[in-house]
Amino acid sequence: MWSSRFEQAIPIIGSCFGGFICGVIARNGFVDWTGETLVAGFLGLAGGLLAYLAATAQQRAIEKRNSFSFGVRTHQNRTLATRAIQELMEARNHSKLYQRANDFINITSPIMEEILTGNDPLESHLAQLVAKTSHQFIEARETIQFAIEARNYRKAEWDKAILQEFKKPMAESRDIVMEVDIEAEAKAILISIKILAEYLYMIDDHFKFHHDTHPRSSS
Repeated sequence: MWSSRFEQAIPIIGSCFGGFICGVIARNGFVDWTGETLVAGFLGLAGGLLAYLAATAQQRAIEKRNSFSFGVRTHQNRTLATRAIQELMEARNHSKLYQRANDFINITSPIMEEILTGNDPLESHLAQLVAKTSHQFIEARETIQFAIEARNYRKAEWDKAILQEFKKPMAESRDIVMEVDIEAEAKAILISIKILAEYLYMIDDHFKFHHDTHPRSSS
């Protein structure tokens, strides 16, 4: 965190140093300078640095307060979201997986949006975690939505064909083919949702909050 703060301070420090060089060393066409002007230059540089430190200290205090508020305000929702994700990851078959995937879209997604949106400026590390979690949430939600829509489309097409042909063996073939078709989609869902759970636990680790169960313990 200190390295990022230092990087932000580099332009200000460079400007102050440049002003010192121009105002003291190169003043009046490189005429002789005295110790008083040198001291004045250093005092001006020190004053600018103190003003910068005071401003950044105030900003850090605000971000720290916002971060604490974020941790308390979102703790319950993060617990609910993480447990829902764990249940999705523990689905024993494709039917159960897609049932819980639907629950994720309809129930868990609004909870995740409450966690990740409308937050005041946060501490640098936490802000980065929230941004990465938001990105992964969007990716996971899109993956789940695509898989659900594709599965429903295939099912509708197969059912239409079955009604037209009136053949029961065709219905059995539908179930077999659909299981094969959704294997890759189910794997994509589990991968994206597991990464999302990892990010939520990184946020928990920032506040040292821990749930009763841990998704990372699941295979």
